[in-house]
Amino acid sequence: MTIMTVNYKTKKNIMKQLLSILITLLFISTAFAQHPKRKKIKALKTAHITNELNLTSSEAEKFWPIYNASEDKHHQLRNESRQLRRKLKEDFDGISESEAKIILQKSIDLQDRMHKEQNKLTSDLIQFLPAKKIILLKKAEEDFTRKLIKKFKEHRSSGKERNMPPLHNRGPQ
Repeated sequence: MTIMTVNYKTKKNIMKQLLSILITLLFISTAFAQHPKRKKIKALKTAHITNELNLTSSEAEKFWPIYNASEDKHHQLRNESRQLRRKLKEDFDGISESEAKIILQKSIDLQDRMHKEQNKLTSDLIQFLPAKKIILLKKAEEDFTRKLIKKFKEHRSSGKERNMPPLHNRGPQ
């Protein structure tokens, strides 16, 4: 191996790291513009995924627009699901059997749409990413969620985040 080869590989690794840092800084700089907490979490997730997947600049250029569009769609579907649950919670005893069937069917349809969106993301990513990186993406997302929940619980137990809503209602069961 010549010095030229080593320098090229070193430069390539440095470029990957700089790209990761640049993407992270870009997301962090916009993180505080609108919804500070949500944007900050998104920036941290982006940095985590970028780091875990070790995307090349070419992969990152294709990956992020597809991934962000899929995340936006999932966010929309989760909001629809949350609205259904809220409707049930507000007046569960007041809905009729036929209304319950409609709500149940809407819930099933939402789950199906979420599943289709996940399949679409995988189909889109497999066009340019190795399968192992797509599998690693799922693991990176789960790891990030686990770390986020752990941090949230630590802050809650230490009293630092008093203004954050609880993860679930602990009211009468």
